[in-house]
Amino acid sequence: MGHRYRRVAASRQGVVDSVIGDIDELVALTLAYQMLNDLTRSIDFAVSNAERGVTAAGAGDAGNAKACQTRILAKGIEQLSGLRDEVLRQRAQMRQSYMAALNQANLSANYAGVVRQRDRDARDAAGAAANRNR
Repeated sequence: MGHRYRRVAASRQGVVDSVIGDIDELVALTLAYQMLNDLTRSIDFAVSNAERGVTAAGAGDAGNAKACQTRILAKGIEQLSGLRDEVLRQRAQMRQSYMAALNQANLSANYAGVVRQRDRDARDAAGAAANRNR
């Protein structure tokens, strides 16, 4: 009986470790997704400021310092837009990973609930049998 108890206890600990591991992964993915969201907002803010700068600088003539500033800002906007596209792609992948991890965490939590209920039912049955034998 002692060996069986150790196997059951080890199995339960494995379930607990699995649930904790799934939740750890879910938290990490959530934080990474939030970081990518924040980065997207920061890039959007920078692009919007640069676009306002281009508008404020105006067209001017080619020799004008403002025209040079406009070209620099336009190049920056182009680079930031490319970065934003890459961040959005990464964010979409992170969301897929998050959803998969969320499903896995739910499965683990549900399985842990089934194990807990089975243990509770077994304890209740053992208690009822012990009371009948008194």
